[in-house]
Amino acid sequence: MQFSHFVVILFIAFIVHIQAETNVRTLEGAIGKGNSNWIQKTLHLNDGKYISSGIDVSNIHISLIGSKNTEIEQDGVAISRAIFFGEESKISLQNLRFRSLGNLVAIIERQSMMIFADNTFVGSNIKNCFEVEGGELVINNLNLDFENSNERRISNLISFSELGGYIHVEKTQLDDIIIEGGRALLGNEYTNGISLVNCKFNKLHLDRSSTSNKANNIIGQADIVIKDCTFIDVENALVGGIVSGLNQNGKLLIVSSSFTNCHNTKIQQISLSNKQGTQTNITSGDATFKDTHFDNCDSEYGGGINFVSDGILLVKDCKFRNCISNQGRGGALYVQGSGEHTIKDCQFSSCIAQSDTISEGGSVYIAGGTN
Repeated sequence: MQFSHFVVILFIAFIVHIQAETNVRTLEGAIGKGNSNWIQKTLHLNDGKYISSGIDVSNIHISLIGSKNTEIEQDGVAISRAIFFGEESKISLQNLRFRSLGNLVAIIERQSMMIFADNTFVGSNIKNCFEVEGGELVINNLNLDFENSNERRISNLISFSELGGYIHVEKTQLDDIIIEGGRALLGNEYTNGISLVNCKFNKLHLDRSSTSNKANNIIGQADIVIKDCTFIDVENALVGGIVSGLNQNGKLLIVSSSFTNCHNTKIQQISLSNKQGTQTNITSGDATFKDTHFDNCDSEYGGGINFVSDGILLVKDCKFRNCISNQGRGGALYVQGSGEHTIKDCQFSSCIAQSDTISEGGSVYIAGGTN
């Protein structure tokens, strides 16, 4: 009797194993790659794992919608660097899980768009997820599932080639993460445009061994729009942490957002004179801050905002409270450049500029320009 029970248990285990194996399918087979009708379709994927060796989606319009536990990853012999790639495509991925193994989910190429909504990255270190090569990436409600809660790290989440491209991030919340890789979380010097809408970033710090807070990584080209976003305890939020948005050729617009307990660390002081400072390639980017609050923020220069540019600066209807300049210039706001600077209807409360050698502009320090 005991032997028969043992046989039954083995038989059941064998069935479970077979069922688990059948839950691993190829993504190519699921979407019917090669069929004449796969060029434009919407497909619902069942629970289970789908593997892929890389799919050329050139000139394809396809929408993949997952179930509760639908996971996609590259197989071990993939030739392509990404699961999805190709020009002039429109791909929508929703409610899917992607295991981060260092392989790209997608290369968004010329005249292509990817909509990445309600998806989750899984891994011990989330890295190298997207590369934009002239296309447009839209991320909505991105989720991260770290397998080791004590090692929550991201590196090179989104990279851009020399062809540039655009990224839009909406309704996304990231908490308690170390940013690695020596560059901003979103964008680099090739990015054409970045928009963040209704996002929240909480406790995002830089890996101390990285170089993301050095001047050559702060300079960028992108036009950046930040609206209805919250930054709490974020390091170098606008200057190499989340984005590289100040002291650049592009335009920066921040509206109805807040920065609380944010810190800018080791930002090299930049001079507009070729004979002074540590960097001479000063650019002419513009920046606008409207209806934005800065509370308990600090930096070497300009505890809330550090603007070094020959461009136009507008700060309107903003509030600065308990902001500190640790190098003694501009407790709330530091401005240097020959452009037009307008500060209108702003409130400053308990902002200080402190240093062992200088203390200038408790709230605002402005050098040059039309004010």
